[in-house]
Amino acid sequence: MPYQEISSDGLRLVAGYLYEPMMTLGNAYQKLRTSTDALGEPWGNDETGIHFAETYVPARDQLFTTLGDVETGFRALQHNLYQAADSYDQTEQSNSH
Repeated sequence: MPYQEISSDGLRLVAGYLYEPMMTLGNAYQKLRTSTDALGEPWGNDETGIHFAETYVPARDQLFTTLGDVETGFRALQHNLYQAADSYDQTEQSNSH
C-alpha cells in the first residue's frame, strides 16, 4: 500500500472548499422554501386541486427534507474535517515531546 501523508492544512483546505457549495445550497433552499410558502396553497379544494395536492405536497415536502439533509451533511462534513485537522495537530504536538 502506498504511503499516505495526512496534512492538517490539507484537511482545513478541503473543509474550506465546502463553504461555498454549502452556502449556495442553503441560500437556494431558503429562497425556494420562502417563495413556495408565500404562494400558499393556490390549487383549491375542488377535485383537480385535491388531486394536484396529493401529488405535489409529498414531493415538495420530500424535496425540502432532502435539501435540508444535504445542507446538514455539508455542515457536518466541514465540521468533522476541521475537527480531524485539530486532532491531528494535537496528536503530532503530543508525539513531538
